[in-house]
Amino acid sequence: MNVPAMSILTPSLNSACFIQDAITSVSNQGCGGIEHVVADGASTDGTREILAQHDELRWVSEPDNGQSDALNRAFSLSRGDLIGWLNADEFYLPGAIETVMRTFAGGGVDVVFGDAVL
Repeated sequence: MNVPAMSILTPSLNSACFIQDAITSVSNQGCGGIEHVVADGASTDGTREILAQHDELRWVSEPDNGQSDALNRAFSLSRGDLIGWLNADEFYLPGAIETVMRTFAGGGVDVVFGDAVL
């Protein structure tokens, strides 16, 4: 089995107006070894239909007990060596994930975080 180097976990609930940008920002990173896992809380606004359009995603949509529960579900589905957290209303800038993967590859690093652009 080909294990991804990094799993991006996205909790979601009724995020139809945002989720496409989050998905696109991950799929357009330009580097391999990325898995995107979305745990949706049984959205009713079209989010599930958007998720279903993306074969590259691993996703589940079922009632949950909030964001922490959704993240735990996504974590249990993930297979990557590294874990990233991307909320449904956020997106990564180009090259962000590759930078993180290179930083960890250098060794001696436990956590990497980035600043936000508002």
